[in-house]
Amino acid sequence: MNKKTNTVGKQILDIITSGMYSNAMMVLREYVQNAADAIDCAISNKLISQESSRIDINIDGESRTITISDNGAGVSSENVGHILNSIGISSKTNGNCRGFRGIGRLGGLGYCDKVVFETRSLKSEPITVAEWDSNILRNECRNINDETDLIDVLNKIVKGSKREAILNDHPHFFKVKMINIHRFHKDELMNLKDIYNYLSQVSPVPYDNNVFSFSNEITNNLCMIDGFRSYNIYLNGNKIFKPHRNSFAISGQTQDLITGLHFFDIKGRNSNCIGRGWFAKSSFKASLLQSDKMRGIRLRQGNIEVGDEYLLSDFYSERRFSTWHIGEIHFNYNLRLNARRDGFEQSDEYECFLEQCTLLCRHLSTLCRNASKIRSKQFILQKTLENVEKSIETATFTGNKTRRNAIQTAQSLLKSTNNQKNKDELRTSKIANLWNKINRLENDSLSLSGLLDGRILRNIDQKILIEDITTHIIDNYDVYKSPVELVKAIVTPYLRKDIDLKRL
Repeated sequence: MNKKTNTVGKQILDIITSGMYSNAMMVLREYVQNAADAIDCAISNKLISQESSRIDINIDGESRTITISDNGAGVSSENVGHILNSIGISSKTNGNCRGFRGIGRLGGLGYCDKVVFETRSLKSEPITVAEWDSNILRNECRNINDETDLIDVLNKIVKGSKREAILNDHPHFFKVKMINIHRFHKDELMNLKDIYNYLSQVSPVPYDNNVFSFSNEITNNLCMIDGFRSYNIYLNGNKIFKPHRNSFAISGQTQDLITGLHFFDIKGRNSNCIGRGWFAKSSFKASLLQSDKMRGIRLRQGNIEVGDEYLLSDFYSERRFSTWHIGEIHFNYNLRLNARRDGFEQSDEYECFLEQCTLLCRHLSTLCRNASKIRSKQFILQKTLENVEKSIETATFTGNKTRRNAIQTAQSLLKSTNNQKNKDELRTSKIANLWNKINRLENDSLSLSGLLDGRILRNIDQKILIEDITTHIIDNYDVYKSPVELVKAIVTPYLRKDIDLKRL
């Protein structure tokens, strides 16, 4: 074959730098995951401790610059030029790191004018700088020439250099600087709030013990998963935490509460554990708000999110149930991520997960349906008890003609609650109280005649009494919700002083 037919086209650069991500903030995830791997290496080599490790993300809106830096192991002097000035080159291997393809660091080129990398691994080394120019990259990709090789394009785009360390430079570090971030649509890469919300969900950050009381329980249950670790990540000096908390809104003023957790394992073909997950126990009233970053069962590897809350939605009996739940599934490195980190590559282990995922989501769907049925029955029970109270009220404030019918209605309604399950302690107590009221009605102790104060009535002229009653009816008949409410209002001035209407 002619040697010239074996060429890597320069358009591959355009695909890698501009076509990899559907969301601009995904490039921040890539830089964070590389920083986390570097910190793991530094901890393993006893350069730093977990507590002293740090990833800083700084957004400068005035200069439209983003800087991501870490105090991890850095890149050694013998490898730095080869890695930083190349594409698809990585010292990492799939199976023990979050990143391994050596292309994620180039994602920033699609969103700014330049991406500058700086690093060193020893205090005695100078700092190596690699500057990638995305303006030259775009010009090269527009001027298509099939004879141009990728290496020729890289030589134009990348500029390498070294500089002496300054006082603020860490003995070992890696820094990425995105210069002159492009304005596009919502300008997300300059929005601090959106970036914090995004990183709180996708990044390997800790839960906040102050708002989520299950933090330690989750950490203790997931520590056996390879790659499960939390990092000290700061956005403009503010530490980032996961969005999980004990209470959450589902609509309007309606709140729900996490009452406990359920843990489960994901097994591989050889019954080995390839993942471990948890989901929250709640009332399962409805979907969490769309803006809530903790809704859905989220998949994670290396404690970094894979996909989004809808990744498992097709496995539920109804798609909407996917957003009724809160939880995570953390995988070890037996599963291989695809290049976009929105799913996994096909494998036997991934097929095992899909089979178990079907059973899991079927169970989660059943929890939603059962909770809905229980709420429906409780609503019916509540309406029944309200109708019993109305019948008792009618029997109390009416004459003998309708009194017996009202008592029978109340008795019949209360008997219908005997077969009602899921009665809580409060409703059980209320039912007993209503039976007592009905028994008192049958003994006439709650009759209207027994409630009226004869002394007050004897001292009132009958004509004046009738005028007062008719005036009250004419003036207020449309104010009260029911005839009984109107009757209560009319007779209240004539009741015995020892009568408490609230207890009737």
